[in-house]
Formats: sequence, C-alpha cells, structure tokens
Amino acid sequence: MTPIIYQSRLSLLYLGFGITGALFSGALAYLMTRDKWVAAPGTSEAAAHYVGYGTLALFIGFSAACVLMTLMAKRLALSSDSLYISRPFLFISRRIALSDILRLTFKDYQMTSSHRHRSFTYYDGKQTSIHLLDGRIIHYNSFEIGNYYTFTANLQNELRRYKAKLNYPRLQRQDCQWQGYGWLLFMAVITGGLLISLYLQSSK
Repeated sequence: MTPIIYQSRLSLLYLGFGITGALFSGALAYLMTRDKWVAAPGTSEAAAHYVGYGTLALFIGFSAACVLMTLMAKRLALSSDSLYISRPFLFISRRIALSDILRLTFKDYQMTSSHRHRSFTYYDGKQTSIHLLDGRIIHYNSFEIGNYYTFTANLQNELRRYKAKLNYPRLQRQDCQWQGYGWLLFMAVITGGLLISLYLQSSK
C-alpha cells in the first residue's frame, strides 16, 4: 500500500444528525409503550390500535434508519495511485485505482424539508461524482465528509498530469462552515430535553 497523501474526516454534522435522530425517535417510541393506549370517544378500539402500532412502527423504523445512517459514515483516503473508501464503523473498505477514474463532476447538494406546503433548505453544500471507466459512478458530498473541499482539491490534483500548489488556508476556510449546525443544535436541545424528562419521570 502506497503512503496516504490525504484523508478525509468523519463529519460531525452527519454523525450528529444520525445520533440525535435515532435518540429522538427512540425516545418517542419508548414514550408510546409506557402507558396503555385508550381509544378516543367515538373511535373503535381496533382502529385506535392500528393507528398506534403504525405510529410506533414509524418511530422505530426511523430510529433504526438513523442508526444505520450513523454506521454507514464514510471516510476517504488518497494515495498517489489509489482512492480508498471505507466505512470504519462497519469495518468495510474498498480500493479504486486512480487510473480507473474517468472524470469528476460537481453539483450542488441540498437537503430540504417542508412545512405547510412551503419548502426550505436547511443544508446547502456540494457533491462530487466520480465516474469510473466501467461506467459506475460513486458519489460523496460535503454533508458526509468533514473536510470535503480540501479532500476534493487533493483528489483533483492527483488526477492531473501536472500537480498544482494548493491554497490550503482558503480550502480550510471553506471546510469550516457552520451551515446546518443551527438545526443540529435545535434537534440536540429538543432531544436532550425529552430524554431528561423521561429520566426524571422514570426515577420517581
């Protein structure tokens, strides 16, 4: 294995959304199972149970999806002749020879949500697509890679015949963006408050 030139960092934003999403949905699922379900007046008990179990399954499924998302966290490493893509929590790794890369393409990467028929963007970043000679395409983006801009610049540089001198201070400033962390903080506060409330109630 040739020496590693540059390696990406795990994204705190990516991990934070995965962990808080799993905890929040898991806490809501636990909250639903603590007490006996009672049908509202005028509603059949069977229908109420169907709705209850459906909602519970939704919370459990979303929590499991967030756990899986966290475990699928990606790390990229670059050497003079290879690109290594690993998922460290799953102990999975693959190697791609740089000579097998046909080209790189770039586009905007947005994460949106909607409320009352209005959509808003809570993360606006970039995505890189790696086009291989065999027709496969591999994607990574600035949400899941902590130092996306610096890593992408190094990857582009290694694919060039003549290497350029990279402006690391400028690239590091691009990497140090706080976009999305406000929403993560909001989610963390709500989740923390819910977990503390459940703990205090269970300790009585």
